[in-house]
Amino acid sequence: MRARARAAALAALAGAAALALLPRPAAAHGPRWPSSIGLTMDTSAAPPPVQWIALSFGPVWSRDGGATWAWACEEGLGYPDWFDPTYVLRPDGSLLTSVPAGVERSTDGGCSWTVTPVGPTGAHVTSMALHASSPDELFVSATLTGASGGIYRSTDGGLGFAPVLERADVSMVRVVWSPADATRLYALAQSVDQTTYTLLRSDDGGAMWTDLPLDAAFGGAVPALLAAGRDDPDVLWLARRPGTSMDVLVRSDDGGATFADWGDLGAGLVAFAERADGSVWVSSSAELLYSPDGAAGLAPAPGTPPGTARCLYDLPDGLYACAENYVDGYSVGRTVDGATWEPVFVFEDIDGMLDCPTGTPVADLCAPLWPQVEQTYASPPAGASDAGPGGGGGGCRCAAAPGRGAPPAPLSLLAALLALVAAKRRT
Repeated sequence: MRARARAAALAALAGAAALALLPRPAAAHGPRWPSSIGLTMDTSAAPPPVQWIALSFGPVWSRDGGATWAWACEEGLGYPDWFDPTYVLRPDGSLLTSVPAGVERSTDGGCSWTVTPVGPTGAHVTSMALHASSPDELFVSATLTGASGGIYRSTDGGLGFAPVLERADVSMVRVVWSPADATRLYALAQSVDQTTYTLLRSDDGGAMWTDLPLDAAFGGAVPALLAAGRDDPDVLWLARRPGTSMDVLVRSDDGGATFADWGDLGAGLVAFAERADGSVWVSSSAELLYSPDGAAGLAPAPGTPPGTARCLYDLPDGLYACAENYVDGYSVGRTVDGATWEPVFVFEDIDGMLDCPTGTPVADLCAPLWPQVEQTYASPPAGASDAGPGGGGGGCRCAAAPGRGAPPAPLSLLAALLALVAAKRRT
């Protein structure tokens, strides 16, 4: 059971990481619109609880199964506030995250981080891929200096990386690892002038790669590599953008040799998930869509789903979504039956700063920012009650506290965001 839970969690992580490559709702750099953008699960548990939530103003971390949540700032983790990292919680309790300069590792619960560079000096990491069957092994794609790109492999949990593929005149956009076959990997490469795209496939764990040009199949449209099929290594999901802001979901059933349009989104693709029950879920910038039986074609999701899900994760205890806190009334939600959604986390569930020793980056850099974060996000709206930990589903207190997750007045929110940016610039 635990092995299946870990496999499902890592498959969900791999699929949802495509979010970083696709258009997001408009968000200004400093301040950005406050939202959740990714989840990290404890894959050693069954079902795996959400323990780390990436937010657009810094991540939050729970050490008690979601009863309480603690915040850390981006500065303390060493990445810029425009960047959306992917976090991985390893079986030994250490944390990994991809940042532009490499892969960061924390062994003290996120208080301090050590960066491991990937590739030559100046390489920019663009994605990270893991597999449940090999917890110490991971692959990353990177764009290198001098108009080149590469794929790198670690066999020691991110302590060191060796090249498995390096190419001149291309950028490596993304690498994905098939959850159904640990020997199958896919990667997407883009020419330096961004006019030509090539799909790369490895059938032997990254030792050899086969080029599968996409120009003929995509007709000049810009592709995005989403995920490999969760049960079949020959199934591959991509999206293509035919020169507009509207994306088309594309599927291959033969390992990337041929492709077929699978569903027109009518808007930009934001997140994707293939569930264990065979259903397919896609979030566009306009609405949440699904196919209940995995057949081609998409319909609006039933019930009252979040308007735009910035992430989608299929876990053994339900489908999780990153929602809009001030629109949907919660920041992370879950559905078990595909129609009824329950809140898991709202901003007001943030209880304080991550408890870190003095002298660590999080303690020293985030403390000056916490008062404004608390005032802007963590304090419940005026007149709202606080039911205390455990009042709502999954440890979220929002379900038992009317008004929690409700938007503050627009001018007060803007003023608070600007004050937060000013505080960050002073540190």
